[in-house]
Amino acid sequence: PHYFRRAGKGQFKKAPEETVKAALLGIERKRQQALQIEAWAKDLAAGTCPQPIQDQIYKILFKPDKNGPEYKAVVEASKQSHKAPLDLLQAAGAITSPYQFHWKRFLFENFPKGTGFPALTPPEI
Repeated sequence: PHYFRRAGKGQFKKAPEETVKAALLGIERKRQQALQIEAWAKDLAAGTCPQPIQDQIYKILFKPDKNGPEYKAVVEASKQSHKAPLDLLQAAGAITSPYQFHWKRFLFENFPKGTGFPALTPPEI
């Protein structure tokens, strides 16, 4: 489909060369991303957590970007190992402390913009 463009009902014309090149680059990028997701999923199922997933663990668990490769890798590994994502990440060593996990969840839900507050001067009495 990327070699032709639609020119009417049932009519097709050859696509310009730069369009074909851009489409082929996009296809290759998607293929590379799928391979990366598969590798991360295998690592997670084997019990090790890749660094990109470790960096975004709370975002993946609490407010996931379902189109992101990290989330897709966790879901794929979860399907392969027949475990819930939280159990899978805990077994992979991504969640070290239950206290930190619940604290981060509290902060993520109640302070979505972060906990850095501006410096305020106390009012004069």
